[in-house]
Amino acid sequence: HAPNESATMIWNGEECHAWHKLRLALLFLDGLSPAKAVKMKDSSPLTSKYYKNKYRQKFYRRQPEWLMTMHMEVWKHYSKSFFELFDLRRPDLWERYRQFLKEFYDIEGRSSFIKPSFDKVC
Repeated sequence: HAPNESATMIWNGEECHAWHKLRLALLFLDGLSPAKAVKMKDSSPLTSKYYKNKYRQKFYRRQPEWLMTMHMEVWKHYSKSFFELFDLRRPDLWERYRQFLKEFYDIEGRSSFIKPSFDKVC
């Protein structure tokens, strides 16, 4: 349901982010608490290797290949659970993820320049 032309949309009368930060979703799926996720947000066990400069330099000027390789690893590792997180038929899991994001940003803080805040997701 995410629009192509915008990162936000109106859902249930509330403006929210329709595109998500991959790292936070993976930290949630790894079962980390929001407090632990704040400490590890830049070093997700699976994706951290894909963001290191040495690895990215390997794919310099070939970003589509870099993204495809990273996403393929995510799908292999998380398989069904990654799909279920964004499945509209799993509102229980989605609400747990939204609560995780709220607590994550309660700890990390929210930028006053970003509206809506990143914990407002749909």
